[in-house]
Amino acid sequence: MLFALAILGLSDPQTTTSPAVAPPPVVYRRPAIAPYEPPSDFGRQRAEGDAVGRPRRAAGRPDADGDYQVAVEDRRRAAQALMGPLDGVWRVIDDRGLTVMELALTDPGEGQAVEGAWSRTTARGARRSGMIGTVARDGAEVRIDLADDARLRLLDVAGHWVGLLDEGRRERSVALTPASL
Repeated sequence: MLFALAILGLSDPQTTTSPAVAPPPVVYRRPAIAPYEPPSDFGRQRAEGDAVGRPRRAAGRPDADGDYQVAVEDRRRAAQALMGPLDGVWRVIDDRGLTVMELALTDPGEGQAVEGAWSRTTARGARRSGMIGTVARDGAEVRIDLADDARLRLLDVAGHWVGLLDEGRRERSVALTPASL
């Protein structure tokens, strides 16, 4: 038993009879990683980035605005080259030059489905619109089913789309022209 008490340290008379000693007071120490403290000029810095003010130009560097515009136009042309010939917003005009309707077409290229919408103003001034039905390609000819019994038959003639608009009761000659947005 003395052996057990000696191991536990209870046989030492000083540990059993001495009063409890208070631990030393805790002194504040900075944490190893300091919390975020904003700089002294926080909120007074000048804004930075692409959307703020005119860009600064490095000495001897060409015009950055012009370079940017050229790059944007190059990428637009590259994306357009991947699209089919009907891709875009079109006006359907009759032989008198009046706008019959507008078409917005997405043509991802040969062998893929053309999608889009049409819009027109009726004789009474009401605006009608809808989704385009099926689009069938047969060589240089394209047939677009519109609403109800209306159908547009187009032929690519030297890069210009011309054809007939069949509205059930009547047919009229039409042409597609790119719409300016």
